Amino acid sequence: DDPADTSVYVMIQNKRHAMNTPKDDPKLISSASFETPPAVGQVQQFDVKQAKWKPLVKKGGRYHLTLSGGQGLLLRFFNSGRINK
Repeated sequence: DDPADTSVYVMIQNKRHAMNTPKDDPKLISSASFETPPAVGQVQQFDVKQAKWKPLVKKGGRYHLTLSGGQGLLLRFFNSGRINK
Protein backbone atom coordinates (compact mmCIF):
# COMPACT_ATOMS: atom_id res chain seq x y z
CA ASP A 1 0.00 0.00 0.00
CA ASP A 2 1.34 3.40 -1.02
CA PRO A 3 0.49 6.03 1.64
CA ALA A 4 0.93 8.77 -0.98
CA ASP A 5 -1.88 7.27 -3.09
CA THR A 6 -5.10 8.92 -1.94
CA SER A 7 -7.20 7.46 -4.76
CA VAL A 8 -10.24 5.31 -4.09
CA TYR A 9 -10.51 2.08 -6.10
CA VAL A 10 -13.79 0.33 -6.93
CA MET A 11 -14.29 -2.96 -8.78
CA ILE A 12 -17.61 -3.39 -10.57
CA GLN A 13 -18.65 -6.82 -11.83
CA ASN A 14 -21.59 -7.86 -14.01
CA LYS A 15 -22.44 -11.23 -12.50
CA ARG A 16 -24.95 -12.15 -15.20
CA HIS A 17 -23.88 -15.22 -17.16
CA ALA A 18 -25.44 -18.32 -18.72
CA MET A 19 -24.20 -21.56 -20.24
CA ASN A 20 -23.99 -21.54 -24.02
CA THR A 21 -24.90 -17.85 -24.17
CA PRO A 22 -22.47 -15.29 -25.62
CA LYS A 23 -21.33 -12.68 -23.09
CA ASP A 24 -22.57 -9.87 -25.35
CA ASP A 25 -26.11 -11.30 -25.52
CA PRO A 26 -28.46 -8.37 -24.77
CA LYS A 27 -30.09 -10.36 -21.95
CA LEU A 28 -26.76 -10.39 -20.08
CA ILE A 29 -25.68 -6.76 -20.57
CA SER A 30 -25.97 -4.42 -17.56
CA SER A 31 -25.73 -0.64 -17.56
CA ALA A 32 -25.25 1.90 -14.79
CA SER A 33 -24.59 5.60 -14.46
CA PHE A 34 -23.32 7.69 -11.58
CA GLU A 35 -22.20 11.15 -10.52
CA THR A 36 -19.23 12.04 -8.36
CA PRO A 37 -18.87 14.71 -5.68
CA PRO A 38 -16.68 17.76 -6.41
CA ALA A 39 -13.88 16.23 -4.30
CA VAL A 40 -13.31 13.66 -7.05
CA GLY A 41 -11.08 15.26 -9.63
CA GLN A 42 -11.03 12.49 -12.23
CA VAL A 43 -12.26 8.94 -12.74
CA GLN A 44 -10.23 6.39 -14.69
CA GLN A 45 -10.88 2.83 -15.81
CA PHE A 46 -8.22 0.16 -16.10
CA ASP A 47 -7.85 -1.22 -19.63
CA VAL A 48 -6.86 -4.85 -19.13
CA LYS A 49 -5.88 -5.42 -22.78
CA GLN A 50 -3.46 -2.46 -22.82
CA ALA A 51 -2.54 -2.74 -19.11
CA LYS A 52 -2.97 0.97 -18.47
CA TRP A 53 -5.38 3.49 -16.94
CA LYS A 54 -7.66 5.47 -19.26
CA PRO A 55 -9.96 8.39 -18.39
CA LEU A 56 -13.64 7.65 -18.02
CA VAL A 57 -15.48 10.42 -19.86
CA LYS A 58 -18.58 12.14 -18.47
CA LYS A 59 -21.61 12.49 -20.72
CA GLY A 60 -24.29 14.92 -19.63
CA GLY A 61 -22.63 15.38 -16.24
CA ARG A 62 -22.68 11.64 -15.42
CA TYR A 63 -20.44 8.64 -15.96
CA HIS A 64 -22.04 5.75 -17.86
CA LEU A 65 -20.98 2.09 -17.81
CA THR A 66 -22.15 -0.85 -19.92
CA LEU A 67 -20.81 -4.29 -19.05
CA SER A 68 -21.22 -7.54 -20.95
CA GLY A 69 -22.09 -10.72 -19.10
CA GLY A 70 -19.33 -11.63 -16.64
CA GLN A 71 -17.30 -8.48 -17.40
CA GLY A 72 -15.56 -6.60 -14.61
CA LEU A 73 -14.20 -3.07 -14.49
CA LEU A 74 -11.72 -1.50 -12.10
CA LEU A 75 -12.25 2.22 -11.49
CA ARG A 76 -9.91 4.74 -9.83
CA PHE A 77 -11.34 7.90 -8.27
CA PHE A 78 -8.75 10.62 -7.79
CA ASN A 79 -9.08 12.21 -4.37
CA SER A 80 -8.52 15.93 -3.98
CA GLY A 81 -7.97 15.38 -0.25
CA ARG A 82 -11.56 15.69 0.96
CA ILE A 83 -12.77 12.09 0.57
CA ASN A 84 -12.51 9.87 3.61
CA LYS A 85 -11.44 6.34 2.75
